[in-house]
Amino acid sequence: MGERIASKEHPNVTRFMTKEFTDVMIKSWTPQSEVWSFKYGSDLLGIMNAVNGSFIMHSIRKQLNLRPYARMTCYVPVAAISYALTDGFHANFITRQILGFESCPLCIIFKAGLMQASLGVAYPLVLSPVIGFYISDKLLTYPVPSIHRAPKELFYLWLKMITKNPRFIYGSITIQVVAACLVTSEKQSFFYSFIGKKN
Repeated sequence: MGERIASKEHPNVTRFMTKEFTDVMIKSWTPQSEVWSFKYGSDLLGIMNAVNGSFIMHSIRKQLNLRPYARMTCYVPVAAISYALTDGFHANFITRQILGFESCPLCIIFKAGLMQASLGVAYPLVLSPVIGFYISDKLLTYPVPSIHRAPKELFYLWLKMITKNPRFIYGSITIQVVAACLVTSEKQSFFYSFIGKKN
């Protein structure tokens, strides 16, 4: 048998069993609908963050009159990186904590929700204006204050742009957190049920 996991609730669970679960059980499990959160959950959350980041970038580009210019330069750093970070972090950190009983279930759900909101809302709100200001300043599509001569004015412009539609921001945070909590709790529910049968 494998190395024991320090879990009072599941003393018979081993590292071998969790490795077996991730390497074999998910791929061969029937029906596959029961393991959707493990197969598609991380990708789903990553896509949600990429789409939300794209919406935020679109709003910034519109305010800076950048719509005809530099689309790839603007969207790739926000959408693609947001997707990659969310997918990788959830798959490797959140899922690993579930499989290893490394934290309490509610703590894991809280971390998942916080991570989702950070990468899907906070990250685009910071990066989108930075990219937009740089490109807009180069192409002269908007009078962007100089970060050296007028940092306070630049900060107020950033604040004005990201708070233009607060209902969208609050709605985005709510949707992202709820989605992450649902996917994470579904993973926990299935895995703990699986472990219960093993024990």
